Amino acid sequence: MNPLQNPRTIPFTHIEQRFQLAQPGFGTTNPPVLKTPNRYLIRVVTTHHTKNGDYQTWEYFKIRPDGVIIEAPSKHSKEFTQRVRVTGLDEAVQKYAKK
Repeated sequence: MNPLQNPRTIPFTHIEQRFQLAQPGFGTTNPPVLKTPNRYLIRVVTTHHTKNGDYQTWEYFKIRPDGVIIEAPSKHSKEFTQRVRVTGLDEAVQKYAKK
C-alpha cells in the first residue's frame, strides 16, 4: 500500500500526546490549533540544538481540510507529510479556541 495514496489515520489526541503544543504566550497570542479557510494549523514546540546551546521555537503541522498533513515540523516531515490523516480537528479547534 502506498502511504501517499492511502495515508494512515490518527486522532488529533495522538499529536496532542506526542508533541508539546505551543500555547498562547509562547511567541504568539493565537491558540495552538487554528482553522483557516483552506487548512488547519497545529503549532508545536520544537527544540533546536546548536553549538551555543539549545533553544526552543515553534513550527506548524499544516493540514488540508480533509485531514491529510501537507507539511510537518522539520524533524518529523518524513514521518507525517502526505502519510497521515488526522481526525478530530474541528473538536480540537473548539477545545483550544481563544476564550
